[in-house]
Amino acid sequence: MPVQILLAQSTAARHERPALHTGQPAPPQSMSDSVPFLAKSVHVAARQTPWHTRLTQSPAPTQVAFVPQAEHVPPPQSAEVSAPFRIASTQVAGWQIPPEQLALTQSVAAPQREKSGQGAHCAPPQSLSLSKPFFRPSVQPGA
Repeated sequence: MPVQILLAQSTAARHERPALHTGQPAPPQSMSDSVPFLAKSVHVAARQTPWHTRLTQSPAPTQVAFVPQAEHVPPPQSAEVSAPFRIASTQVAGWQIPPEQLALTQSVAAPQREKSGQGAHCAPPQSLSLSKPFFRPSVQPGA
């Protein structure tokens, strides 16, 4: 049975001594560097109002006068209009005997074998790998 290799902590890399960050040129990023924008924008359309216009219901369009659906031409779609089909179809294999359908019957029960346990499984179990451990490093292109 293969043995799992324990992982070990790599050796610590030596760090340089901590140092202060160098100064940043003014102003800080959180402060705007631009002058206030006081020039009015030129709008192509009319002046924009600083408040919201209340929503109103648009006027209802004129409805066409009520016209009931036209009466359906008989017969209804649920009724067949064809004459009964009484001509026998030509069968390639001849006539079907008997011409009426037989009632279905239950087949005779087949005797069951006496129950038994599942047979023994050939070793090793499927959860166990048969391959040898892969200890060769993979070659990585571009590394």
